[in-house]
Amino acid sequence: MGFLGPFTIRAKILMQEMWIESLDWDDPLASNLNEKAQQWFSELGQLVNIEVPQCLRLNQKKNIVSWTVHTFVDASEVAYGAVAYVRSTYSDGQVSCRLVAAKTIVSPFAAMSISRLELVAAVLGLRLSLAISRILDIPISRVVLWTDSMNVLWWIRGRSRNFKPFVANRIGEIQSSTETRQWCHVPTAANPADMLSRGIPASKLVSETFWWEGPDFLGLNEENWPDKNFQVAIKTSDIEVKRPFRTLFVAHQNDLKWRLDPKQVSSWRTLTRVHAWVSQFIRNCQMSKDDRLYGELQPDEIEDAEISQIILTQQEFFPEEYSVLKKGKILPLRSKLIGLQPFIDEDGVLHMNGRLKFAHFLSHDVRMPIILPRKSWVTKMIVNNIMKKGIMLQELIRH
Repeated sequence: MGFLGPFTIRAKILMQEMWIESLDWDDPLASNLNEKAQQWFSELGQLVNIEVPQCLRLNQKKNIVSWTVHTFVDASEVAYGAVAYVRSTYSDGQVSCRLVAAKTIVSPFAAMSISRLELVAAVLGLRLSLAISRILDIPISRVVLWTDSMNVLWWIRGRSRNFKPFVANRIGEIQSSTETRQWCHVPTAANPADMLSRGIPASKLVSETFWWEGPDFLGLNEENWPDKNFQVAIKTSDIEVKRPFRTLFVAHQNDLKWRLDPKQVSSWRTLTRVHAWVSQFIRNCQMSKDDRLYGELQPDEIEDAEISQIILTQQEFFPEEYSVLKKGKILPLRSKLIGLQPFIDEDGVLHMNGRLKFAHFLSHDVRMPIILPRKSWVTKMIVNNIMKKGIMLQELIRH
């Protein structure tokens, strides 16, 4: 259950340090590693003094008005983790908070910024919260997730597609399962997950009520919790916003054969990669040698090529609607898209706008899907590409 997480994470970190030293199982430890190992083993005997209540209720005779789950996340250069508490409010106004579970993981060998590690910790906290909400046989009314990272909170409040792939993929998972208002800021000094990312001695863990019952503010009314109207201040180097790569190609009427005509290729993957290579070439021609891009295509470049092809297709099949919406005007009643309440986003893509826009538990792209023409060759390639991926996934699962 992770109750001893702040203590056991020290052993995990120590094991990683041994692997970094390329030690075999029978090799003697260096003096610094041996000292850490001996210290950790010497503290094992103190764990017998730890007692964990089996019941989440503070008083069996009182009625509980509401149950809420509060999950705290944190990360450091050596480890990251998440710890969850169940907060129960009784009919007489009394509040109790109990530790439910925790999870710790050592940071990967590959160098990674603290901001990215904190984002990974946020995903870990999300998954832990979902598991607890599913397993506990109590009526949980609310789940709140706490982090001391301003960068993570800024990312969560943005659109996942605007960020680099590493951040975008994890923010997409967070946004698909939670709402923005569920994520709150907690000062580092009031974050119990800080003990998971750094580790503490067993003697301190035995009597650390901050770990077993959570921060003091959870015992207070919500108006006394950390201020939600905080200013999200981030470092410029940690923004991780995608660069504006997009290059649109327009075929002239007198062209005998447009080389990037979608009908000239058979797959969506081929079309987007050819488009991305040509875009990269055009950009490099406009840049100095020091600023040019070389090597394999980046995920951002491929995604921009996909968006560009979708925009060109929409402009071809819905020229009037696209032009009217681009000017900020209202569609005429004769338009075949009038029932979809279309709009153009900041990328220039035509989206459908319906009732799903209020379903904030869904991701942005699910709530406001992209409009594609039924008779377009691009649409057929996109559908075939998705079907092909589905078949490959089925084969992978089968094997």
